[in-house]
Amino acid sequence: MNQLPEIWDLFDENRIFLNRTIIRGEKIPIGTFHIVTDAWIINNKKEILITQRHPDKKFGLLWACVGGSAIKSEDSPSAILRELFEEIGIVINKNELIHIHTIRLEDRFVDTYLIKKDITIDEIKLEKKEIIVNLI
Repeated sequence: MNQLPEIWDLFDENRIFLNRTIIRGEKIPIGTFHIVTDAWIINNKKEILITQRHPDKKFGLLWACVGGSAIKSEDSPSAILRELFEEIGIVINKNELIHIHTIRLEDRFVDTYLIKKDITIDEIKLEKKEIIVNLI
């Protein structure tokens, strides 16, 4: 079964939408950027949920927080909420997101969020093509 390509919006260095898109995997033109999000989940015991990337993915077996790119017409908070559900099966409300910071890298803006929530291992449902191990 073929999946539709993932389409990203492109922005200028001031994060103004350029009314242009790119397909994931294509080279991002110099001077343009897309949006990437990530989230750190911490519980009341100050334990942090981390995941391990599937070995077949780019940066396979690295430990990381949940995250991914915003798709066409998706804002940053919506993107991280989608990624949390897709990768670990957790539903988070937008009001639970605490925006920590944004950094601009060579071809992307990275928005990092903190979520303070007690999540049990039983609540986590891993996307087996993305993640192989999780810890709380």
